[in-house]
Amino acid sequence: MTLSMAISLPPWGMPRLT
Repeated sequence: MTLSMAISLPPWGMPRLT
């Protein structure tokens, strides 16, 4: 996982895409 991908994830660890 890249840093950019990690930033895209909120604290609960689920993608913001949904």
